Parts: sequence; C-alpha cells; structure tokens
Amino acid sequence: IPVTNLHQLGAEVANASFYAAGSREGFLKVRDELNVLSAASFFVSDQIGKAQTIKLLTNLTFYSGKVIGAEAIAACQRVGIPAEYAWQYFCEQDSLSMAMRHF
Repeated sequence: IPVTNLHQLGAEVANASFYAAGSREGFLKVRDELNVLSAASFFVSDQIGKAQTIKLLTNLTFYSGKVIGAEAIAACQRVGIPAEYAWQYFCEQDSLSMAMRHF
C-alpha cells in the first residue's frame, strides 16, 4: 500500500495517508487499522498499480509547492528580505500550503 506524508513526524502523529488498490474486500478488512495509523485511507482501484499513481500525483503536487515556496523565499532574499521573515509572512497568508509550512 503506497503511503504519503511519512516525513519526520508523519507516522508518529498519524497524519499519513494510505492508498490501496487490489481487492476492495481486503481493503475493507484492514481499513480501521489503517485509519488508526493515518489521517486517511483510500481505496483507489481494483487494478494493482493505480494507488502508486495516486501517490506519485500527491508527491508531485506537494513538491511543486516546495519548489514554488523556495523560489519565493529566494526572490525575497535577493531584494534584501531575510528568509525567516519571508517564511513567517507566507505562513500568515490564507493561501498557506502544507508545502510552505514544512520549510
């Protein structure tokens, strides 16, 4: 089962997400246990490999946000705004993403 959000404390604070493919019946048998270990678990498809595709898409989305955040902070530094101030400002905005929060 592919898993996302296993960064530093993801497993310890149970905010990981599981994506399952294959037997729906098998997923339903273990869903309660998966939900104890995670923030969410999803049955994606009966086709093996589809869950890995979803995990790849979530990773691409997250790391695209990391790149955009890093570029924004670098642009701030180029004009003399310290990185820490820029990051704090970005974290106060309504558009705050999980990617920016994890800098």
